Amino acid sequence: MTVPKGRTLPEMAILSIKTVKRSTGRTAVAASAYRTATKLIDDRTGQTYDYTRKQGVEFTEILIPENAPRDLLDRNTLWDNTESAEKRINSVTAREAAQNSLDMLSSAGKVLLGRDKKKVQGKEPGFDV
Repeated sequence: MTVPKGRTLPEMAILSIKTVKRSTGRTAVAASAYRTATKLIDDRTGQTYDYTRKQGVEFTEILIPENAPRDLLDRNTLWDNTESAEKRINSVTAREAAQNSLDMLSSAGKVLLGRDKKKVQGKEPGFDV
């Protein structure tokens, strides 16, 4: 595609998906605390992850299936259950989804775009949101 001189391509929405693997020393609890700028305690290791001073997180949300237990809406409960369910040392305990900021969208528009992308990703086999 050719872009006329003096013009730029509009910024595209990008959703980056990364895995959280025990074999690389990462935990779902730590990754969640970092991405959401919160303080979480990993019940499996007893370690506290406090990222409450981190800036730049505009919005966080937990999406669970309609038939899932409501206590999973608590971030610490969700990720502690995830960590305890996986027993292998090389387990993939989570996937991180990060969306770039689009200056042309309102805050509400960014949230709706993220939800839509996560719903599509969540329908893929082996991918939970």
